[in-house]
Amino acid sequence: MADLIALKERYAGRNDSPSQGGGINVEAYLAHYGYVVKNIKTNGTSTIYTLDQCPFDPNHAGGEASIIKTSEGKLLFQCFHDSCKGRTWKEARQIISGSDSLAPFMGKHPAPGNIKEQGIIKGFRFLSCHELCSEPKPTKWLIKGILDADSISCNFGPSGTMKSFLITDAGLCVSAGIDWHGIPVNQSGTVFYIAGEGFNGTPRRIKAWAIEHGVDLERIPFFVSDRPAQILDKKGLEDLILAIDSMIAENGNPVWIIIDTLNRNFGPGDENSTADMTRFISILDELRSRYHCAISIVHHTGHSETERARGASALRAALDWEYRLQKHSDGTLCLTCTKAKDHAEPSPIYFKPKEITIDGWIDPENGEAMTSCVLCRVDGQATDLRPLKGAKKIALDALIGAGNGEPVHIEAWREAAYSSGISVAPSSEAKKKAFQRAVSDLRANGYIETQNDLWWPKREAGQAGHCRDMSRYVPGQTGHTPIGVSRVPSDEVEI
Repeated sequence: MADLIALKERYAGRNDSPSQGGGINVEAYLAHYGYVVKNIKTNGTSTIYTLDQCPFDPNHAGGEASIIKTSEGKLLFQCFHDSCKGRTWKEARQIISGSDSLAPFMGKHPAPGNIKEQGIIKGFRFLSCHELCSEPKPTKWLIKGILDADSISCNFGPSGTMKSFLITDAGLCVSAGIDWHGIPVNQSGTVFYIAGEGFNGTPRRIKAWAIEHGVDLERIPFFVSDRPAQILDKKGLEDLILAIDSMIAENGNPVWIIIDTLNRNFGPGDENSTADMTRFISILDELRSRYHCAISIVHHTGHSETERARGASALRAALDWEYRLQKHSDGTLCLTCTKAKDHAEPSPIYFKPKEITIDGWIDPENGEAMTSCVLCRVDGQATDLRPLKGAKKIALDALIGAGNGEPVHIEAWREAAYSSGISVAPSSEAKKKAFQRAVSDLRANGYIETQNDLWWPKREAGQAGHCRDMSRYVPGQTGHTPIGVSRVPSDEVEI
């Protein structure tokens, strides 16, 4: 936590509250480039810096020109002369400072007036129940029913499940303010995508998305990093914050920060370490609080465990939302909510990739037009029907044989699988791991279902004539539970 505390101290006193706006120190910026601020005043939640002369026409020197900083830290330009009508901050910046970085002007800059009196600095305090419940606090959704606007989430899945395509797709919809596959985007705005990999493919993905949705990329505030962010590294974190802050002047506070992937942006730490993961989460909390935005992480599963994100369990414990992405043999992708902290879990959503030709982008190696994919939402549920072999086939056959049409308790299934030779290695540990992997893969690919620690094969699992539909199985029905083995929820039993 030492680097986080040091970072707080560095930015202590900065005017980052929603009521006054953070980002660039306008006075220092203008003074550095020789512009005089004649007057500073507040108008609601915005601060107006009146200039001694207009950057577009020095004859406009009667206080007509000004820079306005909104509550989000976004900068605007105005001049009341007709000749300057429609001029923007971006154009004014080009005249004032050209392409110079704004990072040097991100220092301390309290707003006019007494900061404590304005209520910007707040100490630790308690709220009474009456204060806490004095007015309703409805959920501020980013994507309705999927992700709220002030949350931390994780999308995980095995390699090759198009996790980056999915999160890029959602981020672009939010920045463009268009529905995400029929689901309303309630809050649009600036999205920062911190890319850790796939730098060559990302432009094609974005271009294909724009073609599919008919969106002009110049008009949407979606920004991609040119390298990974070393979040656990003090200097790396400072660079990230300065880069975001320098963009706020033109684009406002972000509504969503996407980190893809956790591993590539983690920095000097071990994602399996609870201590390092806790530090990582604390920094994300600071970023979320600083920008009042949603933060999403793209993460991988382990090689043998496809039901959970890899690494320290402290990550999942801290999440507001968690989603798993799976890919079935027919190419269908299934997005399943595996954790919704304060809301009902949404139903699974299914997608299929669609190839898009990017006209005008030619591959120099073969002279052909470049292509990429977009995701299209599809109805129904896909089931992986690839022929089984090895431990998975042995495990499924053992389940069918042990159940004879009825649900089977996990211990009875395990015993049947061991007896059927689930592992060629004789040790009990080898058999245990082979059985765990087989059950995990069978469940992930839609071959089996479970409830109350009882398991049964799906009717569609390719075992015609042997398994009846157990999808409406009622707990308490007589099954193959060994004597003396209690029926407890399957999530609490080690497979």
